[in-house]
Amino acid sequence: NERYIFIKDKMKVTTDGFEATYNKYKNTVYSVIFNYVHNVDDTSDLSQDVFLKLLDCNKEFESEEHLKAWIIKVSI
Repeated sequence: NERYIFIKDKMKVTTDGFEATYNKYKNTVYSVIFNYVHNVDDTSDLSQDVFLKLLDCNKEFESEEHLKAWIIKVSI
């Protein structure tokens, strides 16, 4: 079960919920990036960067779809 902090009907990824978010989206991020760079090592590095940005962004997401869209946008 994913863990989010709900603030005024919005959600924010927390360090507690990060693992669940990572596990849910890691394959999507990897696939999106690999389709652009076609290199396994670069894809792994860039995938890690996406999730580090997520930890640092301190952004509120209105829904899970908004979170997914942000993750994919950063992946590109």
